[in-house]
Amino acid sequence: MEEVSLSSTSPVSVIAQRPTIRAREAAAQSVAKQLVVIESNEKIENLLGILRVPALDVRPFCSTVRARRALTANGMWNIRALLKSTIPEILELRNCGPRTAEDILTALLLSMASPIQHHFPIGDSDELGAARLVKAEEAIEPLTARGFMAAIRGRRSA
Repeated sequence: MEEVSLSSTSPVSVIAQRPTIRAREAAAQSVAKQLVVIESNEKIENLLGILRVPALDVRPFCSTVRARRALTANGMWNIRALLKSTIPEILELRNCGPRTAEDILTALLLSMASPIQHHFPIGDSDELGAARLVKAEEAIEPLTARGFMAAIRGRRSA
C-alpha cells in the first residue's frame, strides 16, 4: 500500500477513500508521522488544507488512554480545537510526547475521514437551532426492550 503524503491535494479525502478501516488507520498514521516532525507554528488546518468541519469528538478515535486524557484535560477534544492548534502546542501538552501526539493526530485524521462526517453535515449550533421542532403528536415514543426485540423479528409491538 502506498504511503499518503502531506503534499497530496487533500490527505483527508485520500484517507477516506481507503476501502477498509485498517487501511484508513494505516494511511492516517502515515500522515500523522509526517505531521509530528513539523516544527512550524502553522495551524494544523493550514497544513492539511481544511476549511470547515463539524465539532465532532476526536477522543473515540484515540487508540490510547493517555491521548484521550491529554485531550480532555486540555479541552482540545473536538476537531475544531485541534485544527486551530499547532504541532508544537500539541507536543507541549502535559504527558504528551511524540507518540501520544502521533496518536492524537491519527485520531484527528480518522475522525475527519470518518463516514459519520457525511451523516452529520451540520457544524454550528446556529444551524441546529434553525432546525424544525417536532410537534408533540409527531414525536416517536421511546422503544422498550420488548418493542425493540419485536421490531428486530419483524413483528409489531403490543
